[in-house]
Amino acid sequence: MKNESNISEQVRQTLVIIREQRFKIKDLGVSSTVFSNWKHQGLLMEGMISEDRKGKKLNLTEWVWFKWLTIKLMFQFL
Repeated sequence: MKNESNISEQVRQTLVIIREQRFKIKDLGVSSTVFSNWKHQGLLMEGMISEDRKGKKLNLTEWVWFKWLTIKLMFQFL
């Protein structure tokens, strides 16, 4: 039982880290025009859509999605 409780606590702590919004959109190297285009095309996750682009922060899941999208679209044009 104690081991299960320890694993449960580790899972809870991991989820807290994943959900923590600590990545700024403006630091991802994408212009506001590109961000706006992606938003209007429906490419962004619901939580990433924000009118205040500079103030919005992403959690780890959103950051991974954004980076994947950036890389995928970059290779599409090569």
